[in-house]
Amino acid sequence: MLSLKVKTDTVAMIHGGIYMENLDFLKIPTNKHIPLNLITIGNHQHSYLNRIVGQPYHQIFMTTSGKGIFRVPGIGDFELNLGDIIIVLAGTSHEYYSLSKVPWILSYIGFNGGISDSILAELNFEKIKKIIIPESGQIREKIKTTWAIINHEESDAQWQASQNLYALLLDIKKLSAGVSESQSHLKPINQNKHIQQAAEFIRRHYAEPISVTYLADMVGYTNQHFTRTFKNVFHITPRKYIRKIRLEKARLLLESGDEIRISDIAHKVGMEESYFIKLFKQRFKITPGAYRLKCLNGGYKE
Repeated sequence: MLSLKVKTDTVAMIHGGIYMENLDFLKIPTNKHIPLNLITIGNHQHSYLNRIVGQPYHQIFMTTSGKGIFRVPGIGDFELNLGDIIIVLAGTSHEYYSLSKVPWILSYIGFNGGISDSILAELNFEKIKKIIIPESGQIREKIKTTWAIINHEESDAQWQASQNLYALLLDIKKLSAGVSESQSHLKPINQNKHIQQAAEFIRRHYAEPISVTYLADMVGYTNQHFTRTFKNVFHITPRKYIRKIRLEKARLLLESGDEIRISDIAHKVGMEESYFIKLFKQRFKITPGAYRLKCLNGGYKE
């Protein structure tokens, strides 16, 4: 088993927060025989990131320094303070950004597997919410132990990591049991149901031809009113939103490791090949082919 590592500063971090050293980002190849698979793990500084189509796996985030916002379209903003946790489900559009002057440092774990959905449902984690852990030391230690298991690359490391991951989820459930749901509040955002309906249509039908006129007609708005209202909700025009969805979907296909031709990827996301390559290079400062190679050789840092 070989994990891919992306180096980060390994200086211990305090910054008025929880003492926890930076942990290099590790990406672990999937083992189809393991029903609960660890995909990524790490602990380091974050500033801003927009995952408009989410990730193809579930993610656990915990603040270990500073504070920040997780924004989930159609649901709201969650403010993550020191020790707070949020579990973001696979395929969930989200963005997050720092609110603090000190570095916002997040521990994170990505996972999937045949029993991952049922475990989250049984633990009542199938809906996105902020989880407050009064004493998070046990969670931190479990993350560090799991990271060390993968980093040492023992023959049964993925099985050990799976056991630790299951124990971690149980710990989160147990340690948050005494915290009332009312404490895990979120800040509401613009919930215009017509715009959310249009955005959901884009996320489901991005590979098909989609025009602003069609979307506006679908929700009963004029083109001008639809574009203005959409931008008020998502801070981006409908056309740019469609383009961003397509590029993010293409990015995930390139990261999958499957030998899909660039022309086929362009087709799968509803774009002509040369135009797709041009837009991808504008967005990621690298061609699709070079991006795939970088991912195979150790990961791409935005």
